[in-house]
Amino acid sequence: MKLSVLLGVALVSTSALAHAGEGTVQFSGRITSPGCATALEVEAQRLRLDDCPRATQGAAISVKTLDTGSTVPVGPATDLQAATTLMAPLPQAQQRLFSTQYRLAAQSMSNSGYLVQITYL
Repeated sequence: MKLSVLLGVALVSTSALAHAGEGTVQFSGRITSPGCATALEVEAQRLRLDDCPRATQGAAISVKTLDTGSTVPVGPATDLQAATTLMAPLPQAQQRLFSTQYRLAAQSMSNSGYLVQITYL
């Protein structure tokens, strides 16, 4: 009896020391709430984000040119900044989906295109 208990304790204590040096971790799942529909209107110097779920509030928004990789200042009409936070306008704050728009800086025009990045925190 004592031998089987001692053997059981020895097996449990040695398994706690085991670790993996290599292997594969697989994740599976699905996106349950889609992101915003993005429309970049360069001539109007405007970034439109439509049908954003409430869960996207607080995400960081940045726009970069594809040719030089420089950041395009984007923000509300009164305060342009290099990166801004996605927030619903007050009348839409409690709705399931919301739409908003931001202004782009005029001096940051690109012929090759833009990368709009929305980083969900």
